[in-house]
Amino acid sequence: ESHRGTNFHIWRTDIAEATINQLTADPNFDDHSPKWSPDGHTIAFTRNGVKETLVKANVWLMAQDGANPQLLLEGATAFRWMPDGRGIVYFSARDRQFYLYDVSAKSARQLTDEKGIPGMFTVSPDGQWVVYQSTMKGTVDVRAVQTSGGPSRVIVETPREDYHPFVSPSGKWLYFQPDHKNLYRVPGPAQGWRKAEPEKVTNFPESGLFLEDPQISRDGR
Repeated sequence: ESHRGTNFHIWRTDIAEATINQLTADPNFDDHSPKWSPDGHTIAFTRNGVKETLVKANVWLMAQDGANPQLLLEGATAFRWMPDGRGIVYFSARDRQFYLYDVSAKSARQLTDEKGIPGMFTVSPDGQWVVYQSTMKGTVDVRAVQTSGGPSRVIVETPREDYHPFVSPSGKWLYFQPDHKNLYRVPGPAQGWRKAEPEKVTNFPESGLFLEDPQISRDGR
């Protein structure tokens, strides 16, 4: 997304050809958070009306060249594709809970029913878990809930504020960053979420450091 002129819109760059193309341009909307579908044919993004006084983000879909934008679902402030591309997990602006939306059936199923969900989350590579930040107990912890249904479970609970969880491609590790500082990890879903003391992965000097939403490479290294 880029703010050129008066609105936020979606742009795409072709690395090989060094070209930049604007994909959305409707002056009535601000467009955010573009995410490629797993097959690379579709882009999902959130869209807000510029005259709305309250943030009521909706998820839209468009072709990879920006053609045929269509409203998919309403009231989703954050979302992620399921790995198979058939569904989208989203955080509802209406009740601040997670839902799984079936793209072909055009129906949603509620995944959580609890307090203290800020909306920062990830989906495990096998599509079996939604892993998310939780303030249910006062501090920021990490919880997970199965996409097939059932109660959530605590994954990380330390005295610090545990932000930005993400799962390694193998599913073996769950990474997070206490206080936006160094990265730590605990056993992930491929290890049955077995209990273990958080293992420190990076060793940056923490004074003055603020990491924001780190990601892992596709090979997991």
